[in-house]
Amino acid sequence: MASNVTEEETFQCSKCVEVLDLASRTLPCLHSFCGSCVKMILEGNRLCPQCLQSVTGDELRLAPFLVRSLRRRHLESRQLNCDTCSEDGKELTGQIWCQDCQKLLCQTCEGFHKKFQTRHETKILSGVSRVEAIRVITIDDCRQHRQSKDAFCDRCNVCMCDACYVNHVTASPQCPSRPLSVREEASKGKEKGGPTLERELCQFEINIRATNERTRRSIDELSTDCDTECSKLWQDFETFIEETRLKLGELCENMRGMASELERKWRLSLKEREELLGKVKIWRHTLGHLLSDDTDDEDVVCGLRLVGAELSARLHQSFAPPDKGHWFVTFPKWCHDSLESLKKEIIDWTSGHLQLESECPLQGSNPSLISSIVASDEDNHVFVGDWDSESILEFRDSGELVGQFPLTDGGEGFRPWDMCRLPEDILVVCCPWGSGTRTHKMSTLFLPSQQNVSSPSSLPPK
Repeated sequence: MASNVTEEETFQCSKCVEVLDLASRTLPCLHSFCGSCVKMILEGNRLCPQCLQSVTGDELRLAPFLVRSLRRRHLESRQLNCDTCSEDGKELTGQIWCQDCQKLLCQTCEGFHKKFQTRHETKILSGVSRVEAIRVITIDDCRQHRQSKDAFCDRCNVCMCDACYVNHVTASPQCPSRPLSVREEASKGKEKGGPTLERELCQFEINIRATNERTRRSIDELSTDCDTECSKLWQDFETFIEETRLKLGELCENMRGMASELERKWRLSLKEREELLGKVKIWRHTLGHLLSDDTDDEDVVCGLRLVGAELSARLHQSFAPPDKGHWFVTFPKWCHDSLESLKKEIIDWTSGHLQLESECPLQGSNPSLISSIVASDEDNHVFVGDWDSESILEFRDSGELVGQFPLTDGGEGFRPWDMCRLPEDILVVCCPWGSGTRTHKMSTLFLPSQQNVSSPSSLPPK
């Protein structure tokens, strides 16, 4: 089956997907980047963007596999002409390959070459296929010792001849003293490593395709779901408007009823006062008669007392006019507040699936069995319970190892089984103890120089 992957896609920068060239570099973590990205990494935080491992600028090279692949791609895209003649603007077919000079030579140039470079090793390419010629050109044997590269340094991920490996170990004592066999490693890779990677790659592709399919369905459903939700919102709003209209009508009817009752009471009060004004007229006339000179003294005494009694009973009555009425209705304020709340309405999308937000590889340590993990709110540190090392490992949120704290109680170590964090960054660590468990409480506020957890306060066995 023909592949749809182009050659350029095979040699892409791990960060910016630019096509790699011979100026690109491979980091110690085996991730390869173009020259621009390598410069940005070295001038920045010096962390690999892929795995966050630290990077130094010492002797960064492009992986030999990529070098040979780039050379092979370059050769496949052009005619195999003589390199010496090409420098003079001529185009003659190269028929001889000089391994030492790394040049293609025509027969004429090869004659001159023999005179001046008598010890250089050449291989004749005439009569072989183009594929075989490119294979011969890209063979990367050791030019110094004229040996094939049969030794492999697992630490540096590089192949070299046996003689070069001796020099390599002398310069880098941390590398294994005995190399691995390139042939044996290749055989193991084809038998185990390759098939394993192939299965992992196949599963990786399946997962990506499944995720893409779900994403496509979500994209197709997104507009429909949005329209459905908007229709529901409008329907709810129209229902709300109708219910509000009915409630507002009921409110207005109640207001009209209250207004009618107030009007009746005020008119009755007005009528009573009009009648009282009629009595005032009679009292004034009676008072005028009683105060005249020809009125009998007995009538004056008794009459004044009667008028005074009538007037006195009413002097304590309130004749203040009713205040100008106004309605206190909370409905307008409620409408205004509702509108303001609607303006501040937050639309949020809640996914139905858990999604990975970030990934933080733990650096500087390799816990063989993580029994538990908790995070700290104070400084965003992560505490990992390492079962085999009987200790708590503390990491920054970047994944950098801060410290390792062996767990001891009375000189006896114990393995962390489970952990939880209490307020003020107090860790409660549960560990197996005999036939049961024991719980230890300790503070996470360790000094940088502290190496052990001293005198943890033990709680009773659970």
